Amino acid sequence: CIGRALSKIPMPVNFNEPLSFLQRLCEVELEYSDILNRAARCEDSLEQLALVAAFTVSTYSSTAYRSGKPFNPMLGETYEFDRTADLGWRSVCEQVSHHPPASAMHAESDSW
Repeated sequence: CIGRALSKIPMPVNFNEPLSFLQRLCEVELEYSDILNRAARCEDSLEQLALVAAFTVSTYSSTAYRSGKPFNPMLGETYEFDRTADLGWRSVCEQVSHHPPASAMHAESDSW
């Protein structure tokens, strides 16, 4: 293993978090969706910009506690996360490219 790239070394499956990257993307990106709800109700454009910026950096709040790597999604894999009953939003993610890896995400709510 000395001198080999770490991406070429097989790792035990228990090093992975037991979910797909798409699921983690939906969970982490919209964890603090209440900040977007506040921004949508805001009248002041500067305060609205600050709230959107706060929402953007809020995705890093869970990185200290989620050190496991999620499983790589297959090309064309989709994941739908529907929280309309309790949080008022729903999200759909799809793996659109394998090399380079790229995912597309769409989220919608009544207020944004």
